[in-house]
Amino acid sequence: MAKARMSISLDQERAERIRQHAERCGMDVSAHLVHAAVRQMAETEAIEARFAGVDALIAAAEAGPRPCPRSLRKSPRP
Repeated sequence: MAKARMSISLDQERAERIRQHAERCGMDVSAHLVHAAVRQMAETEAIEARFAGVDALIAAAEAGPRPCPRSLRKSPRP
């Protein structure tokens, strides 16, 4: 599989903390960052899937009122 190279910028202190953590996990920095990113993506996707129904209801409510279906309308009073 072809690999893509990515470049990130971060402060020295954070870079050192990441390097040390990767080392404690027995991984190189690249593998450690990929693992963390993939884990975060999976977590986000699971949350989005879990709340998709609620998000759809909120979006529909925020879209404004919809006309009441004829089957639910009361007959006009005489």
